[in-house]
Amino acid sequence: MRTRAAGGTALFDALTCVTLEIGTRTGKKAVIVFTDDDDNASVLNSQRVVEQAKRSGIPVYTVAQGEAPHSDALANRLKDIARMTGGKTYGAIDAHEAAQIFQDVSAELQHTYLLSYRPPESKDEGWRRIQVSLSGSKEYKDCTVRSKEGYYAN
Repeated sequence: MRTRAAGGTALFDALTCVTLEIGTRTGKKAVIVFTDDDDNASVLNSQRVVEQAKRSGIPVYTVAQGEAPHSDALANRLKDIARMTGGKTYGAIDAHEAAQIFQDVSAELQHTYLLSYRPPESKDEGWRRIQVSLSGSKEYKDCTVRSKEGYYAN
């Protein structure tokens, strides 16, 4: 916690690389990224991060800390990355909040469900948008559904 970052921040390049790397592994996967400042050195942009995470089926949980929570532009990009990949976004004022964030993500990953269906036949290998919703009795009124926005057919 006493380490201080210096130099450029290639956040989007790093996230794209890590989702590409772990995307080939089996089992449940998630990425938790902590950043203390905006990206100022990436070749790739946040849209490329989202595209690669979607292709890999990996939710990205983003945590803004240090100066990052004070940048509206960065906060919006981090929220978009998390939302579009099925993850969640957090803000951390100090290092002590990291433990709670990891506990929250761990609990969430333990309470996720895999839904599957057989899509109609198509030669289109592009992006397929899906929507998951809950309907029914009042017993579900306190439930929250958060899901991926879709998938790439291959």
